[in-house]
Amino acid sequence: PAESVISPPPPPEREKPADKGRVLKQFFKSRHVAPLPAADLYLNVGHTTLHQADALRDLEAAGVERVVLIHDLIPITHPEFCRPGDGAKHHARVTHALRHASRLIVNSAYTRDELHAFAAREGLPQPPVHVAHLGLEPAFVAGEAVATRRPYFVHVGTIEARKNLALLLTLWRRLEERLGERTPSLVLVGRYGWENEAVLDHLQRSPNLRGVVHQAANLSDEVLARLMRGARAVLAPSSVEGFDLPAVEAVAMGRPLLASDIPPHRELTPQAELIDPLDGLGWLAAIERATMTPPSAASEAQAAPSWEAHFDIVARAVGLAAASPLAGAAKGG
Repeated sequence: PAESVISPPPPPEREKPADKGRVLKQFFKSRHVAPLPAADLYLNVGHTTLHQADALRDLEAAGVERVVLIHDLIPITHPEFCRPGDGAKHHARVTHALRHASRLIVNSAYTRDELHAFAAREGLPQPPVHVAHLGLEPAFVAGEAVATRRPYFVHVGTIEARKNLALLLTLWRRLEERLGERTPSLVLVGRYGWENEAVLDHLQRSPNLRGVVHQAANLSDEVLARLMRGARAVLAPSSVEGFDLPAVEAVAMGRPLLASDIPPHRELTPQAELIDPLDGLGWLAAIERATMTPPSAASEAQAAPSWEAHFDIVARAVGLAAASPLAGAAKGG
């Protein structure tokens, strides 16, 4: 039953331990730095250490091919949605990657375009950039759905400012005022992030949302996929994204998707009902229509982006043969 995976949100903590970052810094500073091993290729799929140029410069000097995955430029283009200081730190990461990487991998054409625009503004080199959409896990391709008596909607993602959840919760309060006991549930799947005070105020203090809005975290892929399949629609109202994996998963499962009309959604999920992220009345009308639609009514499932296709692009970008371990792992299962 859905009640086994959905629960009312507990009072979230607004403060994180202040010394966590200091402990991590001390740990890494105290470790002995070993000399670079003999290698032909360095592949960085996170942004770790890129705020400092040392590693990429040393690898460049050693003649090692340097391939970096850039997830997005959101801390640079939209610093108001990120923690203080993240904009400057990400500026350094992207700058170092452009100056010292052999080539870059990005998750969407939108991220590629933002990267090119940043390089042009800053007068930085533009190494080759390869777009490789992320793949989906098997649970999001086929499976069963959660069955509930009360209709519900799902949002998947970190509870943070850029996800536009304050607007979504304002709309749910209006729905509750209109529909009362017939109000559909809203399930927020994700951990608490940053710059989310407005969201927390809704969750903690709005009497209209009690028993209507629920929060869940740390769900397995199988449980999350079942939850998404049983929803009247998956909601993706973000103000900005680099890729938005849950939206792609919803379309691949043939689930109705209401998504913000932003470049990544137009690129990755054009089948969705796209609504301007500032159009509150448009969102409200779309949610009310979806509430009245039977849960079995699904759009036609779209071809799911695969990890095989992703790694094929990466392999060709770095000059690996088709029979490389990357390609073999993807095809062999």
